[in-house]
Amino acid sequence: MTFLLAALAVLLFLGSVALSRARIRRAARNINAMVEKSFADGHRLIPAEPAQFPWLSSTFYDETQRDLESEGFRFLANVEDATLSETHPDKRTYVRLFTLPDGSVRAAAWEVVLGGPQGRPGTTIRTVELLTELTDGGCVSTTTVPQQRLLDPGPWTFREHQPPGTPARELLAAQRSHLERHLSAHPGVAVLPVRTYDEALEAWLLGYARVRLKLSEKGGVSREEMRRFARPGQQRLADKVHAEMQRQKR
Repeated sequence: MTFLLAALAVLLFLGSVALSRARIRRAARNINAMVEKSFADGHRLIPAEPAQFPWLSSTFYDETQRDLESEGFRFLANVEDATLSETHPDKRTYVRLFTLPDGSVRAAAWEVVLGGPQGRPGTTIRTVELLTELTDGGCVSTTTVPQQRLLDPGPWTFREHQPPGTPARELLAAQRSHLERHLSAHPGVAVLPVRTYDEALEAWLLGYARVRLKLSEKGGVSREEMRRFARPGQQRLADKVHAEMQRQKR
């Protein structure tokens, strides 16, 4: 989920920035701070009660659960990333977690309603993601989030995309095909099962660690990512904001 939230936050910053130098500096400072907070170590993952999120669609969560359970997934828990909720209060959400009994694939489903908790609902984004942890520290994933809304994957994260609304049967088939291809190309690597609630949270936090490593190696959000998040016709502005972000980090 975190990749989606970070991408949306960058998109919104760029969409609201004028070309003045002062506003470019402010946007760069805000984005750098947002990215640092979003991917900092020590995220607090806490149990969530759906009733605490009245702006989210219980129908989406429940229908997704039935769809996943029809393919053999087992419900684990509803979880909120309290750290992200504090960083992005207008995008507060919870994730419904599942796993296959053998732990070979886990699933995460969530909805984001921009402005929802503040009573100003805007764009709604619904996501289902399937993930498999590997014994070499890597992760294979299949997600319904469009690529243009995401930061580039971290090291050892191998991500493929399916259209929003793809049924669980098709998602699982795509994940298994992706996983088979990856394992065939990497002899000696095997699936690291994730069967329990605690193991699922540990894998979630490992995903943050991969992104932190990627951001450290790349010096933060890349110019290409900023251009991808920018609205049509704002690539030049994205370049200016990115250059200022890099200047501020030195």
